[in-house]
Amino acid sequence: MIDLKLRKALGEAAKLFKPPPATTLIEWADRFRVVASGTSATPGKWRTSAQPCAFGPMAAVVEGDTHTITVMASTQSVKTELLINTACYFVHADPSAI
Repeated sequence: MIDLKLRKALGEAAKLFKPPPATTLIEWADRFRVVASGTSATPGKWRTSAQPCAFGPMAAVVEGDTHTITVMASTQSVKTELLINTACYFVHADPSAI
């Protein structure tokens, strides 16, 4: 009886250490990112679809063979949000050297 309870408890504990599912930067930002009200004209939940010019650079960030990304955008907010999304993604979903 104790073995069954111990086995169940260990199974539940193991779930706590399970890594999050693999995700792209775009998926991560659309799920977790919230834009502060003091920093944007459109605060609230981040939506990549609302910033279509950010889609390409955000997709390139997590491609394994990409080493340099150059962004030329008409608004500063796209560049800033790209950097914020990238840093937060690597801190939360894929801890690594940035």
